[in-house]
Amino acid sequence: MKKKTKIDTIFQDTFTKVRFYSSAISGIKKDSFASEELASNKNAVASLVGVNKKIFGRDINKEFRKIQNEFRKNYLYKFSHAWQDGEGMASEWRIVSNDKLDTLLNGYEEYEAKFSELVNEIKTDYLRLIQEGMAKLGKLANEDDYKEWHEIEKKFAFTITTDFFSSYDTSNDERIHADAKRRKAIENNIASRYEANFKTMAEKMKEDLEGSISNIINALKKDGSGKSFFKDSVFQGLKNQIETCRDLNKSLFKSEEIDKAVAVCVESLASVNDIDSLRDKGDIGKTKRAKVTQDMEKAKSILNQNTLGKIFSGVGLEEGK
Repeated sequence: MKKKTKIDTIFQDTFTKVRFYSSAISGIKKDSFASEELASNKNAVASLVGVNKKIFGRDINKEFRKIQNEFRKNYLYKFSHAWQDGEGMASEWRIVSNDKLDTLLNGYEEYEAKFSELVNEIKTDYLRLIQEGMAKLGKLANEDDYKEWHEIEKKFAFTITTDFFSSYDTSNDERIHADAKRRKAIENNIASRYEANFKTMAEKMKEDLEGSISNIINALKKDGSGKSFFKDSVFQGLKNQIETCRDLNKSLFKSEEIDKAVAVCVESLASVNDIDSLRDKGDIGKTKRAKVTQDMEKAKSILNQNTLGKIFSGVGLEEGK
């Protein structure tokens, strides 16, 4: 490694680790007796049939999932990036650049409040929900499906944990009681993990940006003879990817090619103003589509100018493709 400490310093000084965990009761119970009865009535194999009951008369699980998924989509996945503990092994941890940390945590507080509000609603109305559920289930109702509130309350969780990156240098870490050889092994392990993540994140950033650009190129090839030209989501996808690339490139990769490709995309999208104008079936729409396609091809070409190789060599990593 020519500049091993560079990645070390960047991760420590620029990023924070975050880990999100959430759980809730499902409100769904499998009824073995009803399953067997149904299988018998339909001459089916019992083990292949399952009757699931929403025991509270409503899909509580769906309500909690909605809050969890919205937080992940609107904040967690938007402002943080995947982190791996080893080759091919996913981690519960993600990383967020420090200048986006407040935004992420503010979003967490917003959705944690929604989650807690729903928990309190369920708690306040718990007995009524049981009664309503049993009434709606009729002969499928079973008192044994329900537990006391204190038995299920602990199953609700909506938390985010933060942590800091370790240093390569363990020589001054009083927590590690090991000889020089073992300390070096620890340092090498940390270094390898940082380098592997650096490479994986760079490859994914380029791949995702190039994929979003290609999606627009392919979408604009449609002539409108079908039901529609394209969905707005292809352009929103590129806009989202641009924000991710800006964040990572500013904090970590410092790639001129990424900056140039992003600039071309931003300028092109700005020139369009109204995305719907690209659906115009006349000459104006055709000209606009051709111009945006040309811009996207240019951005794609910039990305293929040994972008990864330059990123990797800039920090002493092996030459990329």
